Amino acid sequence: MVSIKQSPVLQVNSYLRAQSGRSMTEMLGVLAVIGVLSLIGIMGFKLAMTKWRANELVAEVNMRSVTLVQQLV
Repeated sequence: MVSIKQSPVLQVNSYLRAQSGRSMTEMLGVLAVIGVLSLIGIMGFKLAMTKWRANELVAEVNMRSVTLVQQLV
């Protein structure tokens, strides 16, 4: 049997056709989704911290008012 070799150009073409990786558009789409989810998480954390600080302030005001009323009585 005679072995027929492919030319280097045909080998590269068949190699490129055989690959099944992700395209740049798909990767950018995934990156955009991750960015949006991260932004939502950061904003949610910021909102939770603001509420926590407000609750701490209310608790401190209540504690001081009770202490003041006890000292006056």
